[in-house]
Amino acid sequence: MSTTCRLAGPADSEELLERLDQWHRLDGLRFEAALAQRALLPMLAAGGQGHLWLVERRGQVIGYAALSFRAPLGSNPPAAYMSALWLIPDWRGRGIGAQVRNLMHDVGRFLQLTVHEFDTATEAKHGAFLQRRAALPAGDGNLIPAGLAA
Repeated sequence: MSTTCRLAGPADSEELLERLDQWHRLDGLRFEAALAQRALLPMLAAGGQGHLWLVERRGQVIGYAALSFRAPLGSNPPAAYMSALWLIPDWRGRGIGAQVRNLMHDVGRFLQLTVHEFDTATEAKHGAFLQRRAALPAGDGNLIPAGLAA
């Protein structure tokens, strides 16, 4: 069974807000819909501030990844930041996160951007994932990107 990463667009915003609320509750986190909506809309707009990818398996959305873009700053070239990677708890530990991470780096190369991982303190909780990613199996090797747009 393959895993698909689908690039989300503006038509996905309502479903995404509902899922983000559900997913935050699964991890015992507070969710502020208005704040999330303000952050999501620029990510979902064509030519926006980044990409939001939906991770799908067996016909259901099981998580998401966010790739945020940074414009050139001084002598620093434009870059991208993998600012979120989240999977439903039942799907964790199967190598899917490692596959998604690799895809985000592939997307960065396609867009000619360096991808930096988890640049914010709020993503520190993912440290355990990053430390053990090399030890995770590669999954089934069938991660399929859908909807990639430069």
